[in-house]
Amino acid sequence: SIRNDGSMVMADASDPSRRNVVGFVTDSIANGSAGRIRFGGTIGIRYQPGHELPISGNKLFLSAEEPGTLVKVPPTGAGSAVIPVGTLVGAELAIEITRAVALK
Repeated sequence: SIRNDGSMVMADASDPSRRNVVGFVTDSIANGSAGRIRFGGTIGIRYQPGHELPISGNKLFLSAEEPGTLVKVPPTGAGSAVIPVGTLVGAELAIEITRAVALK
């Protein structure tokens, strides 16, 4: 998500000011440094240990629990937003960022 001052922060489906997903950062970027953002195509993704792995064809969504994290079940809590970001194709994510749909 891009702030008014041009800086970037991890997108967050629970924060209206950070719901504008613009792309994916594939490498670490230090504060105040330049970096690359992927807006389309496919990217490899890493899974958190102990979580059930999504399968090819599953849509992934921006998490409302942990900024910058993707989940296979969209948020459902009031005040959150559903933000589809792509579809799994094997072990990669086909980037398909769409607009947020706010939940009331």
